[in-house]
Amino acid sequence: PPDWTLVYWAWDKARNHYTVRTSSSPSATINECSFNPQDSYLICVVGNGVFKFFRLQEGQFKSIPNQLNKLRESQNQNYTCHAW
Repeated sequence: PPDWTLVYWAWDKARNHYTVRTSSSPSATINECSFNPQDSYLICVVGNGVFKFFRLQEGQFKSIPNQLNKLRESQNQNYTCHAW
């Protein structure tokens, strides 16, 4: 099964710069990953029980807390997409 690792790839250097695990559960399928069109350092990942924001900062992906993750019922939702 996939490990749902988000990889930021540097095409000019042909290697990855940053990686982060987007889900700790193999059953938590990731449906979408997108970059904010106004801030390319801000990333959103959504999927089955997953709605996470990350910021590329200081050479790594940093998780950004959001109110939705605090709700117990959000873990039972399958988020298929989002819009900036």
